[in-house]
Amino acid sequence: MKTFKIVGLIACILLLGYHIFSLDYQDLRFKTNKFHYMQIVAMSLIAMTFLLGINKDRKNKE
Repeated sequence: MKTFKIVGLIACILLLGYHIFSLDYQDLRFKTNKFHYMQIVAMSLIAMTFLLGINKDRKNKE
């Protein structure tokens, strides 16, 4: 299960980076970048969940 969480965290970070670099920096309005903004928020929350799960497993192991 720990391996799945680490792979999931890496995948979230990669997708987060992709969506940050895919933004239209000439026009940062929500109307033009709605999909990317939503994905950035979603991937941030999912990555945080995976990270908290990894930390919880580490603390329970000690």
